[in-house]
Amino acid sequence: MGIIFITILALINRFYSLFLLGRHITPEVWEYDTIALNIIQQKGYSFNYLNTIYHSYVYPVYPFLTALSHLITGRNYFVLEVFQIILSVLTCYFVYLIGKLIFSRKVGLLSSFLVALHPGLIVYSTKLHELTLVVFLITIIFWLMISLDYAKAYNNIIISILIGAGILTRPTFIFFLPAYFLYVWLNSKRFKCALKTILAVALFSILIILPWTIRNYRIHKRWLFITTNSAEHFWRGNNPAASGSALTEDGCSIIEKSPVEIKEKIYKMTEIEQYDFFHKEAYKFIGSNPGFFIKMTFKKFFYFWWFSPQVGLLYPGLWKIVYMAYYGVLLFTFIFGLYASLFKKILSANKDAVVSVLLFIFLTSLLHALFYVEIRHRWAVEPLMLIFSAFGLTELCGKITLSGSHKNLHDPV
Repeated sequence: MGIIFITILALINRFYSLFLLGRHITPEVWEYDTIALNIIQQKGYSFNYLNTIYHSYVYPVYPFLTALSHLITGRNYFVLEVFQIILSVLTCYFVYLIGKLIFSRKVGLLSSFLVALHPGLIVYSTKLHELTLVVFLITIIFWLMISLDYAKAYNNIIISILIGAGILTRPTFIFFLPAYFLYVWLNSKRFKCALKTILAVALFSILIILPWTIRNYRIHKRWLFITTNSAEHFWRGNNPAASGSALTEDGCSIIEKSPVEIKEKIYKMTEIEQYDFFHKEAYKFIGSNPGFFIKMTFKKFFYFWWFSPQVGLLYPGLWKIVYMAYYGVLLFTFIFGLYASLFKKILSANKDAVVSVLLFIFLTSLLHALFYVEIRHRWAVEPLMLIFSAFGLTELCGKITLSGSHKNLHDPV
């Protein structure tokens, strides 16, 4: 009954947020919607950016999902918003399953409850942005990883398909490969078994990605992994105007702060020329400023786990205060739960899964520290963090209860 209550709570507060913010009337759309409409209008997978037409601007799963929704519903944004809310509610359920498998039913319920009340995930479930889909895929893949028998080929094929689809949604899904390898290795105690499993999963994941890579080659006449905007994202965090975020402290984009001659040069380039230019400029800057690069990488790593000066610039001030208070408590309990799960003898804990989840979170934070950091980048893995926060809370409550019991024994009425 507990998980039913939590999912109903998550459903209610997400619909309340949708209507409160007026997104049922004025949906908040991003570049994904523009690309989806271009697909429907037979203009191809294209997006106008930096004064040129991009044909590989973002990862393709969410734009194609949006285009499919528009085709089926006649561009009814409310249906897509409802679909995202359902995904967000299902995320609560899969977090419950993961917490239950790794620790206990109590931890599963509490972590699911925390996800249901997560301010950022509530708000983003009403935005037509890929984050809700990303979070859902992350949780369902981890649940499958730790619940299915990795020795069976068809289970690994299912995981491979989801990882491949995940990589076509956001690049951080590639970190499922080392996380899954580590889980199988620790669980089986056999390196060859883990290697064989992960090679099979990687191969099938590549097969999922390959059609898009071939499509990119046909358009650009060179091999690109998935997108061309990765170069600009890398440059955002590694250039003279870099703040660690996509914005400066006064709310301007990083490219707006670039010298006029640089911007004029960029605006005359094609998509692939910009791709090469941003890579070249970023590596040149790093090579001539290695100390700044190292310092900025540590700073961005800190921003990922805490808050950058740019956090909250686009939101009401009260929202930032509420979320900072919420996250501050959960970060403390996450650290405590992390320590307890790794170093305390807990018979019920699946430590192999603990280490694998932590590896995925760490690699995700490291990647963003090398590129740039927005708070929503952490929100993608925060449901996994909340499982440890829930465990930390239960451990702290247990200590307090035990301490109170000892006090009563020593001080009888």
